[in-house]
Amino acid sequence: MPLFEIVGFTSTWRTFQVASVLMSDEKTEAYDWIMRMLKEMLQGVGKLPNVFVTDRELALLNAVAKQFPGIPKILCRRHIYKDIEARSRPRMHKSALVYDFQHACTRIFEASTEKDYDAARARMQIEWSTYQSVIDYLNDTWLTPYKENIVRAWVDKITHFGTYTSNRCVTVYNTFAIQFLFSTFIDICIVKYILSFQG
Repeated sequence: MPLFEIVGFTSTWRTFQVASVLMSDEKTEAYDWIMRMLKEMLQGVGKLPNVFVTDRELALLNAVAKQFPGIPKILCRRHIYKDIEARSRPRMHKSALVYDFQHACTRIFEASTEKDYDAARARMQIEWSTYQSVIDYLNDTWLTPYKENIVRAWVDKITHFGTYTSNRCVTVYNTFAIQFLFSTFIDICIVKYILSFQG
């Protein structure tokens, strides 16, 4: 069962846990239910989020868009880099090339104006033309549909306190998972212990 974590963060870099949900599956209906419950909870305290930072899981993005229309989304750069690495490594064969390509991607992601963005894309097209399939993948999968959710020229119009990744959630997830597994282990041990005396 997938564990879905929702955390919040403040302008003072404090991270707080909002919800943890064990999901039966990762389909749109499950995410829609979670986002609907989150919306009800947040409306109960009179505060909706300023932004969502998430990976590009389409079922989740659709549920967020449905339940929180108009609230901007930032796509997690850590997930993007991992995806780009997985796509480029078989074609580039050398770690140094993959690293250099990711650096070229960073120039695009960090572009603070649309002009800088266009220049960084043009530079990549020239410098990496021998890997056109990887450039096409970057453009078709990430930049064309999601540049407003990735590139600083657009993302920095949103109040996000410098958060470009969902790493905060990973930290909370790991802490919760360890606590959950440990407490489950204790519960199982106690049940086994009790059962061993009953019979």
